[in-house]
Amino acid sequence: MTDIVLKTIASGYNLSKINDNFEKIESVINSEVLHTTGGNNVLSQDIDMNSNAILNYNTDLTNPGSLINVGEADSRYLNTSGDTMAGDIGMSSNRILGLPFPIEASEPLRKGDITANATGATVQYVDDSISTVVPDNIINDLSQAYEFETVAAMKASTLAVPHGKRTGDVVRTIGDGVSGVFVWNSGDLSALVTSDPLGGVYATPDSDLTGASGAWVRKWDFINAHPEWFGDVQDSVISAINAVSILGGNIHLSANKRYKPNDMTNPVLKANISIVGGAKPWFSTNCDRLEGGSIIEGRFTVSADNFSHSNVGYDNGEFVRSTYFPTYTGDSNDYPLGGGTWDAFALGQIDIVTPVQRIAYRAENIIGLCIKSSTVGHALLQEAFSDGYMRNMHGMYSLHPFVIKGNVVRGGDLHGYGGGEEHFNLKADTYAACNDISLTSVTTDLQPEGTIPHSAPVVPAYAVYTYSATADVTNVNLGTVKAWGGVQGVGESGGSVSNFIDGFHIENLNINGRNFAGSAGLMCSSDIKHYNYTFGTVKVTNVFDAVAYKAPATGGGYNNAAMKIGTLIVDTVSLRGINAISYGQIIVDNYITRGTVANKYSCDSTARLRIGDSRDEGSVTNRFYLDTITLSATNWQQFPSNATFGIDLKNYGVVATGLLQQLSNVNAVLCNLPVYLRPNVPTRVPLVISGSSGGIQTQFVTPAPADANLVINGGVNVPVANTDTWLSLDGVSWKFD
Repeated sequence: MTDIVLKTIASGYNLSKINDNFEKIESVINSEVLHTTGGNNVLSQDIDMNSNAILNYNTDLTNPGSLINVGEADSRYLNTSGDTMAGDIGMSSNRILGLPFPIEASEPLRKGDITANATGATVQYVDDSISTVVPDNIINDLSQAYEFETVAAMKASTLAVPHGKRTGDVVRTIGDGVSGVFVWNSGDLSALVTSDPLGGVYATPDSDLTGASGAWVRKWDFINAHPEWFGDVQDSVISAINAVSILGGNIHLSANKRYKPNDMTNPVLKANISIVGGAKPWFSTNCDRLEGGSIIEGRFTVSADNFSHSNVGYDNGEFVRSTYFPTYTGDSNDYPLGGGTWDAFALGQIDIVTPVQRIAYRAENIIGLCIKSSTVGHALLQEAFSDGYMRNMHGMYSLHPFVIKGNVVRGGDLHGYGGGEEHFNLKADTYAACNDISLTSVTTDLQPEGTIPHSAPVVPAYAVYTYSATADVTNVNLGTVKAWGGVQGVGESGGSVSNFIDGFHIENLNINGRNFAGSAGLMCSSDIKHYNYTFGTVKVTNVFDAVAYKAPATGGGYNNAAMKIGTLIVDTVSLRGINAISYGQIIVDNYITRGTVANKYSCDSTARLRIGDSRDEGSVTNRFYLDTITLSATNWQQFPSNATFGIDLKNYGVVATGLLQQLSNVNAVLCNLPVYLRPNVPTRVPLVISGSSGGIQTQFVTPAPADANLVINGGVNVPVANTDTWLSLDGVSWKFD
């Protein structure tokens, strides 16, 4: 505003000067002072706000000269710090300058990024004014990264000349298993390169293999790794595991691929590792190798929490041995890559001095093949863990094809073949317990169905074996068990009589001894403590002995030292159907014999037999082994052409049958009576003696604990001496207790 200069009125009243001054004031106010309403409202110079704000103004988007507030600007115009377009930008033939080298596939590629590379095919630009050459196999969509057939080609490339490889430059390899996206990092990556000797994640240029001047870094999530990244070489699987995050990750195996052996000097110790195969392989026809599916060769050892694997085969069989280790036999040599026994897969305790129990183990669709051995090795060893799940697993060859030593294990469809000592083993020792095992099905045999092994398996001591070596085995619950291919179908033993097996149940057990020499079915006859053995249905075929049970040598007794079977079917037994030994008690609800059974029962003087129902559908040569029960030859004989004399076990007691005729010499002794057929207290059972001269008399048959014979009339000679006298034993029975 112009300065107002007024005339001075010295004294008195000067009307002219007063009017002149007011006119000057009026002129400035009207022309130079902004009015809120009417009058002048146009500035003729800038306003300095001195850091103060202009408030409450309106943005008129239809008036190009209108002020715009921050809110209106942010919603309509691009921010220089970064923003997202909601519509197209028309450049009106103007350029976009200062673009960086593209990182993401959707970023624009600059002309200079193409012209800087001078090998390969010619490309023509849209304006047809420039032609040049670009790298081989650069993708047609120029918004994508450079491509190379192999990582080797990428490492050899002088990509991005003339500016050199810059941090953020991106390439893609497409032609082999190590393919992926790599980003150049020009920093000193020598430490990371050293930790990745196979270069699956940090690929150095050929110009500097140390990584000190930079490396191509694989773009990935540090969770999902592929062994192919590290090449078709040994240790590729271990390298993939080492590459994932310290928190764990997933190792993805390709289907129909064999991965070369890994050095197990340092086994897998990283927690939360999951190995996922493309497909489960199977045994070759001659069982010298695995075929198809995802296969890891050599021994693979894990000692880590929360390990899982699925659709994977572990092949440490004859083909692998002869291919990689032809001078090693396995029986007499340690495994060459890490030492120890020739295992295929082992979730194992690697430090027996200070053992560590692992938690959370999962396995599904797993197969393990080892070399044939009668002294060492495991095809599938799972020990020192708790909380396990196993489903659809097969182990073949070695001393122990399938071993479980763990706590709280669930699963089923588990198979063991070709073992040197047994096919399937539940074991507890100082380093690994075996408790709370629940499996729906277990199958064993000499070999998988449909195969002809390159070396015939031996017949091991056991098909299914429970072993309390230096610790207890408790609470084992198995569903359907096919225990074929062992001298004993199901057996047990212990390293010490102080250890026990307590709570062992199989719901449906099928044993075929194939008449191997000394073959036996269900055997619990060692000197360890084994309590509460129960079974649903048991079928035993083609064996020397079918079922045996022996009470513990120490701490025994009948209360809990018992084997209980719902239905027992024995078919073709060359020695004994049931054998109760040394204070052992066998209880069978339903006992059926088929084929030819040499001796239906065997029981020593301290053991007990309790049979609910008994039925002979085949031929039984003798009911009682070494205890032939016969009539007193001078007193009685079987009545000709009538009911056969016999003593049998039924209704959890003893029943007698037969119609007897008295001979000339009258005596109260009917027959001999072994200890295990006598009741615990004297018992008097009424019967009727009939004769033409003596009429009908009521007598008593008296079995007693201390009597070696079954007698009538209290042991007093019958007062009828006539061959026309007879008695019926049908319906005569007694209980043990």
